[in-house]
Amino acid sequence: DLAVLASRASGLRPVRPGDVLSVRATVVDAHRSRSKPDRGVVLTAIEVRNQDEELVMTMRAVNLIRCRAAPRAN
Repeated sequence: DLAVLASRASGLRPVRPGDVLSVRATVVDAHRSRSKPDRGVVLTAIEVRNQDEELVMTMRAVNLIRCRAAPRAN
């Protein structure tokens, strides 16, 4: 399960048909939600570059994602 809580995108350069795009997503922060402990809040920074390695778009997103069960103590 995934819910987008917030996102902010900035287009920096035009993208045209035939451009080859690459995307890099970096997890900036991740922690369990205080109000929904079975979920985690993940802040992601995303960069999109064209075939010339020019930065064409940036985005920051905050997502709410289901967590794996915590390991049981022995």
